[in-house]
Amino acid sequence: MEKYDGAKFRTVFLKNEVLITDDSKQMICWFRKLYDAGLAPEYGQGSSGNLSFRHKDGFIIKSTKTYFNSINADELVFVESFDFDRKIAYVHGKLEPSTELQMHYFIYKNRKDVNAVFHVHDYRAMNVAEKYNIPITNVTEAGTEKIGLDVLKFLDEKNYVIMKEHGVVAVGKTIDEAGNIILKFNETAEN
Repeated sequence: MEKYDGAKFRTVFLKNEVLITDDSKQMICWFRKLYDAGLAPEYGQGSSGNLSFRHKDGFIIKSTKTYFNSINADELVFVESFDFDRKIAYVHGKLEPSTELQMHYFIYKNRKDVNAVFHVHDYRAMNVAEKYNIPITNVTEAGTEKIGLDVLKFLDEKNYVIMKEHGVVAVGKTIDEAGNIILKFNETAEN
């Protein structure tokens, strides 16, 4: 697996308030389910992986250095906008957004049908990707625009892709759809 060394963007906090919605509460349930399924390994400062959902003109995403099994709605971050050229995220919340923010940004910007993006570390699915013809990205530079654009390029009608030497991404029209895609491929890989 690749080594990762932090965010590749700056964060500007517009408000210290956290937006808590019904979708935030639903997302918290998915953090717990995916943790219980073993898809969010801990790395010492949090859980690997991140989930987000579209909200207004932006999206709400997991904060960095938080754990799937204990994250609360006030540890989510609303990304109001992202200045791609200057690499600045403009956010509402108390904590830094996930270091994979750029990938989520590119997916939401280019796939208007997507309302949820789930990235977890399903090593079982990664090991059987070729057997099940699951697309595999080329780029392994975590947290960069390159990996975000590569994921976007490889997402197919299954709305699921393996991030080479990194993890998996599923997208859905709803939070439940993205979560269920993750669980479906995990179960397929188990058999």
